[in-house]
Amino acid sequence: MEKIVDRIDCCGCGACYNTCSQNAIKMIADSSGFLYPVINNQLCIDCGACVRSCPIMYRDKNTITIKQQKIFASHNNDVDEWKSSSSGGMFDLLAAYVAERKGYIVGAAYNSNMEVHHEVAEKKDEIKRFKGSKYVQSEIGKVYGQVKDLLRQDKYVLFTGTPCQVEGLKCYLHNLDQNKLITCDIICSAVPSPRAFHDYISFLQTKYAKRVIHLNMKD
Repeated sequence: MEKIVDRIDCCGCGACYNTCSQNAIKMIADSSGFLYPVINNQLCIDCGACVRSCPIMYRDKNTITIKQQKIFASHNNDVDEWKSSSSGGMFDLLAAYVAERKGYIVGAAYNSNMEVHHEVAEKKDEIKRFKGSKYVQSEIGKVYGQVKDLLRQDKYVLFTGTPCQVEGLKCYLHNLDQNKLITCDIICSAVPSPRAFHDYISFLQTKYAKRVIHLNMKD
């Protein structure tokens, strides 16, 4: 297989990468730092699993009609949690709901190199790292597979990310029971370049001769 979907349509969600049982797909950064799937045809067996898990292919083949949609506006009543968040502080409440049920929380965090990637967390200190807006594409890695394993263990899971990452997860899970999966996405019009973000961090570290260990993009 040469490609799953045209690059102009690909959102880099990583569903195909997580799905491939032959490890024939790698997420490779282009010149701007955006991650796209690259297929190794020597390993690919043309099973079509990657195509079936692609949210773009799913969108193009399915028409979903929402007959009645309810919209609610809300925010966290805890002032400290609200002020330490980027918007209404709802993530704290959703995470607490899942944590109380011995569940796991999945979100985007900075690693030691100030790269944004998704992680699975259970402890409160780890969950705090998911708070706050991060205006850069997050690397999903093999998180979808970890979510599937937790759901098979009958665990609650809260997954937070961009709309395409949420849809990518749901397409990856296919018909697996998702009753204990809670998803929370953000209003998103695109993700900025990881390469530009990396260059900015490098600029700051060079300018001040110090290592950047945290960044608050929005209060």
